[in-house]
Amino acid sequence: MVILNRLTDRSFGQVVKAYCILANLVKVLSYCSVHVVRLLTAGLLVGLLPHFAISDELNSKPLVLPQLTWSKNSALPFYQPVGESGAGGYGDQMQALLEAELSQYRHRSVEIPLRRLNHRWRKKVPICFSTMIYKESESPDYILSIPNTYYESHGLIVRRDFMEALAGSGESDGVRLTELLKTNLRMGKVVSRTYGPIIDGILEASEYNYTERGGDGEIEGVLKMLQHRRFDYVIEYEYIFNYFAKKSSLYDELMFVPIVEVRDQVVLGAIGCTQSAWGRKVIADINMALRTLRDRQDYQSVLLKWLASPGYEERYLARYKNLILNSESALPIE
Repeated sequence: MVILNRLTDRSFGQVVKAYCILANLVKVLSYCSVHVVRLLTAGLLVGLLPHFAISDELNSKPLVLPQLTWSKNSALPFYQPVGESGAGGYGDQMQALLEAELSQYRHRSVEIPLRRLNHRWRKKVPICFSTMIYKESESPDYILSIPNTYYESHGLIVRRDFMEALAGSGESDGVRLTELLKTNLRMGKVVSRTYGPIIDGILEASEYNYTERGGDGEIEGVLKMLQHRRFDYVIEYEYIFNYFAKKSSLYDELMFVPIVEVRDQVVLGAIGCTQSAWGRKVIADINMALRTLRDRQDYQSVLLKWLASPGYEERYLARYKNLILNSESALPIE
């Protein structure tokens, strides 16, 4: 019994001792594990910080939008020189509204004469031009949007003292272009300028004398050459004649005469872009934007300001709604 008690006391003491050792070991391990976890966590964060920084840097960078380059020729009242301050011309103001509707693009304008623009289109350089003449037939060089405006018919700008020379070609309501082109009189024109299907067709079918001018201020340069008798007449829109007549009394000696063949006709306007997969995509986006923009009052106000003859704003707007808003003409887009 004594021996059993001794063994029991000894075993109990060993158990207590073992328990104390185990308790201390748990405390040590617990202390160590806290620090180990802290160290591991700190190391993990240090390792991940660069990744978080890169991720934040990527998220903070703005998305790079595709660029849409616009061509402008320095020819008021269509466009003022690129980079010049001021309200701009008709093309500048109309294009600014269109650019705002095409917010999926970064817009950039470059100054390019019409002849160089045609060359770039033939080379398939991705570029657009906002004051094209609408045609039903498709070009191998450019693709057109749906009509976005219309222009009153072209006429002749001549010197007042020159009207006697037009007597044989004149009629009560204007001058017949087909007869005028048979004379020895000389026409002045901007390089690569077109006038719509009817007049272009008459010019292509005729042999006539003409002088071309390009470079800065193309339209005003041609009118100044007309004043200095470098040629005899210019084919132009009436709104352009009105613009320069208001601008300076120097143009008082010029007058506008209707062309009989297009007396009651209009010329539809459109946007043109390179004939390519890129151009077709851009024109599809432009068409979508125009369907909204053409209805807006601010857009129509720009057209009335520039294109309507003084006193005929209501007639212009009524015709615009009939020709443009009620028409869905468009070249096929694949």
